[in-house]
Amino acid sequence: MEQKVNMKIACIGNMNNMMFCLVRYLRERGYEADLFLVEEFDHFLPQADAYDDEYKKYTKQSDWYWDHWNIKKEKMREDIKGYNFIIANDRVPGYLYKAGLELDLFLPHGGDLIVLPFQSYKFGMPKKTDVGKIYFTRCQRLGIVNAKNTIFDATNDVMEGIIDRLKLKGNRFFLLPPMLYINQYIEGNLKKSKFYEQFKDIRSKYNLVIFQHCRQMWTMDPKAVEYKGNEILIKSFTKFLQSKTSEVNPVLVLFAYGPDLAASEKLVESLNISDRVLWMPLMSRKDLMAGIDMCDLAVGELGNSWLTYGSVVEILTMKKPFIGYREDERYLNHYAELYPMASANTVDQVEAIFHDYMERPEYYKTMGEKGFEWVKKYLVENSVNKVVELIEKKKKELSVLS
Repeated sequence: MEQKVNMKIACIGNMNNMMFCLVRYLRERGYEADLFLVEEFDHFLPQADAYDDEYKKYTKQSDWYWDHWNIKKEKMREDIKGYNFIIANDRVPGYLYKAGLELDLFLPHGGDLIVLPFQSYKFGMPKKTDVGKIYFTRCQRLGIVNAKNTIFDATNDVMEGIIDRLKLKGNRFFLLPPMLYINQYIEGNLKKSKFYEQFKDIRSKYNLVIFQHCRQMWTMDPKAVEYKGNEILIKSFTKFLQSKTSEVNPVLVLFAYGPDLAASEKLVESLNISDRVLWMPLMSRKDLMAGIDMCDLAVGELGNSWLTYGSVVEILTMKKPFIGYREDERYLNHYAELYPMASANTVDQVEAIFHDYMERPEYYKTMGEKGFEWVKKYLVENSVNKVVELIEKKKKELSVLS
């Protein structure tokens, strides 16, 4: 006779606030899910994406730290004792592998696939004498490879090549990770942002607000997976300014972070458009969403083809028309439909979209609304349903064993 099993779910690591979002969805479904923080950036702490402190009831601060070599296996096993379904991202697969713990679901954010399995995070490629770094890199790679399941979208040739190198043994599901808790971004909450009045002031002064919030990263080889194409946007905006009519009063809102921030600032200055570019500081997602809500057009990466990443989902959630680059044929095998967008990856193409928006604003408004419906279906319904399916499958297996 099968025994009833109480499923306790540990979501460990919170890069991009992905696990915090998933925990909330799972708790909505009635699951006992807890968030374990490791060493997180301030803007990826739960309070950076929450408008109340309900998260304190199910959030635990672990003392797992960067120094993977010195973390005791016994300590890690004790920390998550009693949890029978483990979900993780970022460095956590390496920790779990060292501790001999099974990873039921890997939800990568990107860098944990691009960098961590091949070189030690923060420290560059390990030297032969860097025993601890080499050990972590090996553990991270094997932790990912041996994960029972991975949820990660279809991407592009560069990224898929990296994933192919890993030779995953478990199942890979071509779905969006449930990276955004979309129900909370309502007017009342957005007004709580400490940047709300500043964004509102920008909205009142300009009749065309163009917004890009991905980090400044573009001086490398354009074929590199990290390339964002920020300079394409800056140059296309300059061309638009040179050809715009007097009725258009535009502004470009950018964010002052990323390794190529100085290069972007220099480019803006050299093009003599400093009076039309506003630099905002790095901020929490709950503040960022208030800014997206105030814009007319939102721009993502203009280099490699991607279907989704954090900026895309944030833009679509706020019902804004999205400009990025996408090669549709890469993704139609995995989705019955794709969200509508304005695809571009050259200066002339992006400039043309700015002019088209001024001619057909209602068309772009509809684009944004349809994008939101796509996110609801594919991020919330399909992805969360898949996670629930995997949990229920494990529950049945444990019931049989008991």
